[in-house]
Amino acid sequence: MARKSRISQLDPAIKAVIDQLIREGRHTIDEIVAHLQELGAPIARSTVGTYKKRMEAQLAKYREAQEVAGVWIAQLGQQADSHTGQLLAELLKTVAFRTLADLQDQDKGTEPGDLMLLAKALDHMARAQKTDHEFREKVRAAYRAELEARARAAQEEVAAVARSAGLSEEAAARLREIVLGVVG
Repeated sequence: MARKSRISQLDPAIKAVIDQLIREGRHTIDEIVAHLQELGAPIARSTVGTYKKRMEAQLAKYREAQEVAGVWIAQLGQQADSHTGQLLAELLKTVAFRTLADLQDQDKGTEPGDLMLLAKALDHMARAQKTDHEFREKVRAAYRAELEARARAAQEEVAAVARSAGLSEEAAARLREIVLGVVG
């Protein structure tokens, strides 16, 4: 098991300060070392440099993953507000980040073919969601059509029963309104 870095062993509050300084991206290694000395945590310049380089690489991976996910989220269009769209957006971010991190952890780096496969997988996921959405809309439309047909048939039956019972048109209309919720 690898030994914890000197910076990882620091007080979490001090480590948070270091992380913030690195994330800001405008501080040199010497400035960070000086800040650490002010906080009473003298750390070697080389240790800070190694940590900063590793953290900047992770931040670059994260930004790249956010960009990839952003492109696919934009592809979701109107569906991005749905629960499925939101879940897919988060899933895309996670998949893109983990995949890029895994590719970078392999000593070979990121190959264009690997990125193409990731993009293709994300495209298939987006298409699957679109197909699912279209299927649900067809089912809803068929259900609505069936309900409307049943309501029309019931309305005609109520009208026929009302006529055969000799009810006036006003009484038949009132009966339709009560039974079917249909006015007119």
